Amino acid sequence: MLLLAAILPYAKHPPELRACAEYGLHEQLLPVRPVPSILQACLCASLLLQPVQCLRLPANLQAPDLAALAWIALSAPWLFAKGRAHALPLLGPFLLLLAASTLAAACSQDPGGSTMALLVEMWLYVWFASLSVALAAADDRTLKRALGCWLAAGVGNGVFILAQFARPDLQAATSAALGSLGSLDPFRPSGFFENCNSAAFFQLSALAPLAVLSTRASISLPCLVVLLLSLLATGSMGALSALAAAVLMALAALLALHRDASACLRLCLAGLACAAIATSLASAAVLADPEFADRVDYVLTGRSEGSAQSRMTLWSRAADLLQERFSPFGIGPDQFKSVAGFGVHNDALATVVERGLLGIAAAAILGIASLRAAVRVAARGAEGRHRPTIVPIAALAACAVLSMTHEVFHQRPLWLLLALAFALDQRRWPLTTCSTAATTCSTSASCMRE
Repeated sequence: MLLLAAILPYAKHPPELRACAEYGLHEQLLPVRPVPSILQACLCASLLLQPVQCLRLPANLQAPDLAALAWIALSAPWLFAKGRAHALPLLGPFLLLLAASTLAAACSQDPGGSTMALLVEMWLYVWFASLSVALAAADDRTLKRALGCWLAAGVGNGVFILAQFARPDLQAATSAALGSLGSLDPFRPSGFFENCNSAAFFQLSALAPLAVLSTRASISLPCLVVLLLSLLATGSMGALSALAAAVLMALAALLALHRDASACLRLCLAGLACAAIATSLASAAVLADPEFADRVDYVLTGRSEGSAQSRMTLWSRAADLLQERFSPFGIGPDQFKSVAGFGVHNDALATVVERGLLGIAAAAILGIASLRAAVRVAARGAEGRHRPTIVPIAALAACAVLSMTHEVFHQRPLWLLLALAFALDQRRWPLTTCSTAATTCSTSASCMRE
């Protein structure tokens, strides 16, 4: 399947674009235009507010959704100008999944609850599509500014997570201050998130803009340390497994597609350096505060057995439900909670149970379309030492592993990563204007024909 996904995209490209792919060039498909200042402000605000998901707002909205609503409302004329409306990513697979989910909702025992889940998914797609088109068509400065805001949000939330880990009373005080307006995770550090696993997913996703942006080591290394330490502080074993999968996929892409052993070595050395820094900081903290060791033990290892048992119980309950109440249309989106009290904590199993056979087929098509875009970006040659083209396929590997123990389809970091993948698929890296990329691409194709 991976080989097929790698070959099919190039089979559909014209000869000029195939020549560009072989020479490490890629014609930008969307025109580059400067983004108005007000639209830049709304876009950056929606990205900076991504971690603020501890507030209780009407209609299941989150704080970043308010900025995103303003961004979409103001940018609609700019987004859907001539040359952009045709570029909506994943539209066909999502409509197929929406049709399957609508059919499942109509057959469910609680159509109202399922309809609310469908509305959330429709909103997430609208936000994802607008963000992907914007990142693909925006000028270089706007793209880098947006990625910088995404990274800054991750680093800021990471600093708060580390502060909560070092001072548990800070987390309790923050939760008490929120009162009826919202809440934080009562057991583990979660930053500005209501759930620590969601916080871990966002910290993991913030590694993507860090890898894409060409920043100096004096900036990138501290950001990397903060993101990794905060990921550890959440205690999410699923996110750590996803990080390992992303690193392995990045190494495989560097070796198989780019044949760059030196980049693999640099990536391994960076990982070892971060591990050494984390170990040194943890040792110093334990020496300064003996109670710190107890918190480390609880967050990282003290919950693993109970967490594994609870997931096995949920998966067994879902399997039993498939046998007892099997329906080709499923029991309805978001309806497993009404049966078991919790989610399935596995996206594939949840889709089969709640949306039926048509739903899992639509989800598979959506995943294959995303994989094809990531493979196109990864197969494109990258110039110099920096390799941002491997980010989408590494991110998809992380999301696939995380979806085995969590439900990530409704989480915004997934759609953020997909938006980045499809945006990079639409433009050449290093960033250039459309005319420059097209001229270079045509010149390379002409040379090959001669």
